[in-house]
Amino acid sequence: MSPTAGELQAEVDRLVQEMDVLRGWFQTLVSGLMIAILIAVSIASWFAYRLLLQEQATQAESTQAAEVREELLKRVTELEDEATRLDEKTGEFSAEFRGTVQTHTVELDQLRDRLSKMETRQSSLELQGNPETTPPKPSN
Repeated sequence: MSPTAGELQAEVDRLVQEMDVLRGWFQTLVSGLMIAILIAVSIASWFAYRLLLQEQATQAESTQAAEVREELLKRVTELEDEATRLDEKTGEFSAEFRGTVQTHTVELDQLRDRLSKMETRQSSLELQGNPETTPPKPSN
């Protein structure tokens, strides 16, 4: 039993319809894949752009932090220099002050000695009853 021309034609028509359906599915699949690829490329581009912005922001912050660090180091150096100068001045002032105190102490000791001698002399004169050296009594 061989198929007739009508059956063959029906089979060809059925195969053409199946090919059209498969072609439609294939076109849908290709279109879906193209859309998926387009979405994936868009998302990847967006992430790349965000990373670029983040890198630029980080670079700017890094530069600013480096500038602040340099300013702080400069200020610390200035303060250390100032502290050194003040320490030197304090040392000089301390030495000068010690010298002045020693000088005044010597002068004070000399004055005490003179006062002591004068008091001793005064006491001895009063004991001798010498009217010449006794200070006059105030008169009213």
